[in-house]
Parts: sequence; structure tokens; C-alpha cells
Amino acid sequence: MLDKRIRELRQKCDLSLGEAARRIGVPLSEYSKIERGALLPVGPIVAKMAEVFGCPEEHVCGALPSASEVEAESKRIEEDYSRVLKALSAARCDANAKGFKRGSGGAGSIKCPCCDTGTLRYSVAGYNGHIWGACSTETCVRWMQ
Repeated sequence: MLDKRIRELRQKCDLSLGEAARRIGVPLSEYSKIERGALLPVGPIVAKMAEVFGCPEEHVCGALPSASEVEAESKRIEEDYSRVLKALSAARCDANAKGFKRGSGGAGSIKCPCCDTGTLRYSVAGYNGHIWGACSTETCVRWMQ
């Protein structure tokens, strides 16, 4: 992962392998090993990379996520949230049709609206009306209000 981050930083600066190695002050063979993940950069090399790539040392080392990592995680979270809302809405409709609500509670199952292959099992809490649900397809959807 560190090798991918360093490669991404170099490419963002529009530098060739050789130019990056020269500016950082290491032999091309050493820099190439760093980008392939065969060698970890240390101390002064990380500091020089941060200077050349125009970012904090923590970003070079992976302590701070890259913009593409943040974007990918944000997209994954949005997709997960959309699936949960879709499943919650379907469970709520089914629960309402069966008369499950705050004060009475109940449990049911329906075909999962997210994956169309699994069974969405849900439970309505009698205490507060919150719904817990999970699809039988392992990687589909699961939530608790």
C-alpha cells in the first residue's frame, strides 16, 4: 500500500522514476525498489520525498490517507448507506403492513431488495420501534437503529 501511495504521489507531480530518484537523492535502483514495495523508505528519504512531492511526511508514510483513498472510502460509505436505507424502507413497509410498531414489536422476513437473492430478516423493537435487519447474503446489508 505504501508503494502504491508513493507511486501515486510521484505521478501526481508528473515525475519519471529517474527524475524522482534524482530529486530525492537516491539511486534509481533504490527508488524503484521503494515503489515496488521491496524496500521501505526511512527517515531522511521520507522527509525528502515529502519535500519533492509537496506533502506532509505523514502522508508519504501512510498515516494520512491520500485523496483517492478518501474518495474511495467516501464512495463505499455512500453505497453502504444507500443499501441500508433501501432495506430499512422495505422492512418498515412490511412491518407496517403486519402491524408491528412501537409498543408491540415483532419480527419478519422479506426478499432482500438490495441483492434480490437473499432473505432480509428484521425485528421491530417494542420499546422504541427501532428496526434491526440483516440479509442472509453475507456481504449484502446489515444494520441496527
